Amino acid sequence: MSFSEIKTLVVDDSIVIRSWTVQRLKELGFVNIDQAESGDQAFEKIVKSDKEKTPFKLVLSDWRMDNGDGPSLFKKIRSDHKFDHIVFIMITAESEKDNVIHAISLGVANYLVKPFEVEDLKDKILSSLERVKNEI
Repeated sequence: MSFSEIKTLVVDDSIVIRSWTVQRLKELGFVNIDQAESGDQAFEKIVKSDKEKTPFKLVLSDWRMDNGDGPSLFKKIRSDHKFDHIVFIMITAESEKDNVIHAISLGVANYLVKPFEVEDLKDKILSSLERVKNEI
Protein backbone atom coordinates (compact mmCIF):
# COMPACT_ATOMS: atom_id res chain seq x y z
CA MET A 1 0.00 0.00 0.00
CA SER A 2 1.39 3.38 -0.95
CA PHE A 3 0.97 6.43 1.24
CA SER A 4 -1.33 7.95 -1.40
CA GLU A 5 -3.92 5.26 -0.57
CA ILE A 6 -4.02 5.97 3.17
CA LYS A 7 -6.82 8.27 4.30
CA THR A 8 -5.31 10.28 7.14
CA LEU A 9 -6.64 12.60 9.84
CA VAL A 10 -4.38 15.18 11.51
CA VAL A 11 -5.70 16.35 14.87
CA ASP A 12 -4.18 19.39 16.60
CA ASP A 13 -5.65 22.54 18.13
CA SER A 14 -2.95 24.66 16.46
CA ILE A 15 -3.66 25.44 12.80
CA VAL A 16 0.04 26.14 12.32
CA ILE A 17 1.03 22.68 13.58
CA ARG A 18 -1.76 21.00 11.59
CA SER A 19 -0.68 22.74 8.41
CA TRP A 20 2.98 21.92 9.05
CA THR A 21 2.14 18.24 9.67
CA VAL A 22 -0.06 18.08 6.55
CA GLN A 23 2.80 19.52 4.51
CA ARG A 24 5.21 16.85 5.87
CA LEU A 25 2.67 14.15 4.99
CA LYS A 26 2.37 15.52 1.45
CA GLU A 27 6.16 15.40 1.13
CA LEU A 28 5.89 11.68 1.92
CA GLY A 29 3.24 11.13 -0.76
CA PHE A 30 0.02 11.32 1.25
CA VAL A 31 -2.84 12.94 -0.68
CA ASN A 32 -6.04 12.06 1.20
CA ILE A 33 -5.61 14.15 4.35
CA ASP A 34 -8.24 15.77 6.54
CA GLN A 35 -7.83 17.92 9.64
CA ALA A 36 -9.58 18.42 12.98
CA GLU A 37 -8.90 20.95 15.73
CA SER A 38 -10.04 18.78 18.66
CA GLY A 39 -10.58 15.19 19.64
CA ASP A 40 -14.34 15.71 19.62
CA GLN A 41 -14.30 17.10 16.08
CA ALA A 42 -11.95 14.31 14.99
CA PHE A 43 -14.27 11.60 16.32
CA GLU A 44 -17.23 13.16 14.47
CA LYS A 45 -15.19 13.04 11.25
CA ILE A 46 -14.15 9.44 11.91
CA VAL A 47 -17.77 8.36 12.40
CA LYS A 48 -18.97 10.28 9.34
CA SER A 49 -16.18 8.90 7.18
CA ASP A 50 -17.02 5.36 8.28
CA LYS A 51 -20.71 5.84 7.46
CA GLU A 52 -19.72 7.11 4.01
CA LYS A 53 -17.62 3.94 3.50
CA THR A 54 -14.42 6.01 3.20
CA PRO A 55 -12.82 5.22 6.57
CA PHE A 56 -9.70 6.81 7.94
CA LYS A 57 -6.76 4.42 8.20
CA LEU A 58 -4.32 6.69 10.06
CA VAL A 59 -4.81 9.29 12.80
CA LEU A 60 -2.00 11.59 13.92
CA SER A 61 -3.15 13.34 17.08
CA ASP A 62 -1.76 15.92 19.44
CA TRP A 63 -1.80 15.01 23.14
CA ARG A 64 -3.15 18.23 24.70
CA MET A 65 -6.20 19.91 23.20
CA ASP A 66 -9.40 21.49 24.44
CA ASN A 67 -12.61 19.62 23.63
CA GLY A 68 -11.15 16.14 23.62
CA ASP A 69 -7.45 15.47 24.08
CA GLY A 70 -5.42 12.80 22.28
CA PRO A 71 -5.72 10.06 24.92
CA SER A 72 -9.49 10.60 25.17
CA LEU A 73 -9.82 10.45 21.39
CA PHE A 74 -7.84 7.22 21.28
CA LYS A 75 -10.03 5.66 23.98
CA LYS A 76 -13.19 6.69 22.08
CA ILE A 77 -11.86 5.16 18.87
CA ARG A 78 -10.90 1.91 20.58
CA SER A 79 -14.25 1.68 22.39
CA ASP A 80 -15.87 0.71 19.06
CA HIS A 81 -14.40 -2.35 17.33
CA LYS A 82 -15.38 -1.08 13.89
CA PHE A 83 -12.48 1.37 14.28
CA ASP A 84 -9.89 -1.26 15.23
CA HIS A 85 -8.26 -0.83 11.81
CA ILE A 86 -7.24 2.78 12.54
CA VAL A 87 -3.54 3.25 13.20
CA PHE A 88 -3.17 5.93 15.89
CA ILE A 89 0.07 7.87 16.38
CA MET A 90 0.36 10.41 19.19
CA ILE A 91 2.28 13.52 18.12
CA THR A 92 3.05 15.90 20.94
CA ALA A 93 5.51 18.16 22.67
CA GLU A 94 5.10 15.96 25.75
CA SER A 95 8.42 14.13 25.94
CA GLU A 96 8.35 13.12 29.59
CA LYS A 97 8.94 9.40 30.07
CA ASP A 98 5.67 8.98 32.03
CA ASN A 99 3.64 10.41 29.12
CA VAL A 100 5.33 8.10 26.63
CA ILE A 101 4.66 5.13 28.91
CA HIS A 102 1.03 6.23 29.35
CA ALA A 103 0.48 6.55 25.58
CA ILE A 104 2.03 3.16 24.89
CA SER A 105 0.04 1.57 27.74
CA LEU A 106 -3.15 2.87 26.12
CA GLY A 107 -2.15 1.01 22.98
CA VAL A 108 -1.28 3.79 20.56
CA ALA A 109 0.74 2.50 17.61
CA ASN A 110 3.54 5.02 18.10
CA TYR A 111 4.57 8.24 19.81
CA LEU A 112 6.36 11.12 18.11
CA VAL A 113 7.74 14.17 19.92
CA LYS A 114 7.46 17.63 18.31
CA PRO A 115 9.33 19.10 16.65
CA PHE A 116 10.14 16.19 14.38
CA GLU A 117 11.84 15.67 11.05
CA VAL A 118 9.95 14.27 8.07
CA GLU A 119 12.11 11.12 8.18
CA ASP A 120 11.11 10.54 11.82
CA LEU A 121 7.46 10.82 10.80
CA LYS A 122 8.00 8.40 7.92
CA ASP A 123 9.76 5.88 10.19
CA LYS A 124 6.99 6.00 12.80
CA ILE A 125 4.27 5.58 10.17
CA LEU A 126 6.06 2.69 8.44
CA SER A 127 6.78 0.83 11.67
CA SER A 128 3.18 1.34 12.84
CA LEU A 129 1.73 0.08 9.56
CA GLU A 130 4.11 -2.90 9.58
CA ARG A 131 3.06 -3.81 13.12
CA VAL A 132 -0.62 -3.72 12.13
CA LYS A 133 0.05 -5.82 9.04
CA ASN A 134 1.78 -8.42 11.17
CA GLU A 135 -1.15 -8.58 13.59
CA ILE A 136 -3.67 -9.33 10.84
